[in-house]
Amino acid sequence: MELRWRNVALVAMRELLENARTKGFWISLFGLPVFFAIAFSIPLIVQQREGPVHYAVLDQSGWTFPAVHQQIVETDISRLLSRLDKLRADDERYAAVPEFLQLFDAQMQAMEPEQRQQAASDIARLISSLMRDSLTIIEPDTATEALVAWYIRNPDAVAALVPDVSLRRYRYLHTPGASRAALNGLLQQERIRGYFVIPPDPVADASGAAYVSRNLTSVEVQEWFNRQVDRLLREERIKEQNVPADMIDWILQPTQFQALRLTPEGLEDEAGIGDMLTQWAPVAFVYFLWIAIFSVSQMLVTSTIDEKSNKLIEVLLSSISAAELLGGKILGIAMTGISIVGGWILMLALLLSLIPGGWMGLFGTDLVGILFNPTYLGSFIVYFILGFLFYAALLSGIGSFANNLKEAQTLIFPAQAVLILPLLLMFPIARDPSGTLAQVLSWIPPFTPFAMMNRAAHPPGMLTYVLTTLLLVISIYFALRLAAKIFSTGILTSGQPPRLSQMLKLIWR
Repeated sequence: MELRWRNVALVAMRELLENARTKGFWISLFGLPVFFAIAFSIPLIVQQREGPVHYAVLDQSGWTFPAVHQQIVETDISRLLSRLDKLRADDERYAAVPEFLQLFDAQMQAMEPEQRQQAASDIARLISSLMRDSLTIIEPDTATEALVAWYIRNPDAVAALVPDVSLRRYRYLHTPGASRAALNGLLQQERIRGYFVIPPDPVADASGAAYVSRNLTSVEVQEWFNRQVDRLLREERIKEQNVPADMIDWILQPTQFQALRLTPEGLEDEAGIGDMLTQWAPVAFVYFLWIAIFSVSQMLVTSTIDEKSNKLIEVLLSSISAAELLGGKILGIAMTGISIVGGWILMLALLLSLIPGGWMGLFGTDLVGILFNPTYLGSFIVYFILGFLFYAALLSGIGSFANNLKEAQTLIFPAQAVLILPLLLMFPIARDPSGTLAQVLSWIPPFTPFAMMNRAAHPPGMLTYVLTTLLLVISIYFALRLAAKIFSTGILTSGQPPRLSQMLKLIWR
């Protein structure tokens, strides 16, 4: 029977207007962005409120922790100097740096590299010794002394200026002469997250080393401190073998591979955090694509069941065909879904723009630019429409036999199980977007929208896009024809839903 497109359009418009009048539409439009805003904001707020982790050390060797602490502070000073290097390129941001730090930075820049490294070591040694004895410089006279006093007195200010400084997460609690029992008391009072026990001779035998805490699942500070001690003991063991100092430096010198990316023009460029986020952005788009297709398809099934239960379907079928009704409902729900998804994108962009000190400051890149990346956003819209049409055909046809939502959930569970699989595979595909798994799933229509969206960071080529999309469109065409055949029968049935064998006979009839 030939479709009368005017009837399809009328049903679609009615479906859109009916959905727009419901509370569920507005909850879907505003509820998900609000939910994700709260879900992403709470960890940031909690982390800011939680503050740094305090720890203590029971050093039975007498020398290990002073050396480790100096090593920690020396790393912090190195990170401070790197941070000042970056800020110096921005006059406005550099002007906000305290004057004594600008003076200290100028003095360090005037030195030769070896002198600068030695100066940083001397400052770290001074800071470490003062902190272990709970001392500070009362009235600093020089820029270096002002830096030392600032680091000891204002750890929060140091952490605010240097994002990766150790003081942001880990702070040593001075406990001179404390016994193990006293440290256990501090642990019971929750003044420290845990404490470390260093054996008398860790170079010869570190078997007595221990970390004592109340929460064994919180291993962040343990792993961090463990790396610091490992580095020190490795150096000491090499020294005991009478290896020359310059050879020790050469042996322990780490190999750092600089992350570079190949631009579309074939040039090599340094990769930053923004490039990493751009590469992983398709995973977020796939997640939202899955939510959009799943929720909007459910909306179609719910609408069909509601109209079937209140006998409205029979009235509509007296004026139009079942195929026209199905086509109009799918088109109307699709327009509803596009309205909801468009609202999500605009609200997310507005939210990211209004919080420059939150997520924008945390990642240091333009998240709004990633959101409106033409490749990502265009792929998202196209694959949402195609994915919805495919799954809407499957779910509406099968769900038309249900008399209530409980029956519908049982009938459409196999199709929903297929829909869950792309969600489980989005990370493996993102790690290797050109791998065998990604390539195979791109050619399987139920997975094509998700696999191709996930490969958007490394586009597979125009030919692959065209052929996979063509295959998906053909699959949608046959799925819609099959859905119309099932829908015309199922929508008027009542009583017990058909068994799987009966439904298969209807499909192949």
